[in-house]
Amino acid sequence: GLGDRAIFVVGDASRSSLPPSDIVALNRVLCCYEDPVGLVRNAASAARGVVAFTAPVDRGVVGGLNHALTWMSNRWYALRRRKYRGFRVFVHDLASVEAQLSSYGFGKTKAETVHGVWQLEVFARSTADEG
Repeated sequence: GLGDRAIFVVGDASRSSLPPSDIVALNRVLCCYEDPVGLVRNAASAARGVVAFTAPVDRGVVGGLNHALTWMSNRWYALRRRKYRGFRVFVHDLASVEAQLSSYGFGKTKAETVHGVWQLEVFARSTADEG
C-alpha cells in the first residue's frame, strides 16, 4: 500500500541526484561498488531519517567464505568478459561503512545476519541532526 509514496531509482547511486527521502534502502548494492564511499555519502545526504543496507558478511568464517566466493566469482566474470562487461563484486569492511554513516549523524539501530551470508544494518539519524 505504499507504492504511490515510494521512489525507485536506477542508475549510479553514488552520483545520481536522489530526492530527500524518509528512508534510503541499499539492498545488495554496496557489493557492486569497488569503493562505496560516494554511495554511502549520497544515501546519507538523501535520507531524512533512515539508511538501511544489506551487504556480504565481511568477518569470521562466513566473511572468509564470502571473500573466497567473491574472488571465484570475479574470476568467472573475467573469463566471461564479453557477457559480464567488466562486472565485479566486492566484500567491504562494514566497520568503515558504519563509521561513515556515524560521521553523518546516523546511529545503528539494527544489525542481523540474513540467510547466513548477508549483513542487514539499519541506521537512524539522531534527533539532534534532524531538520
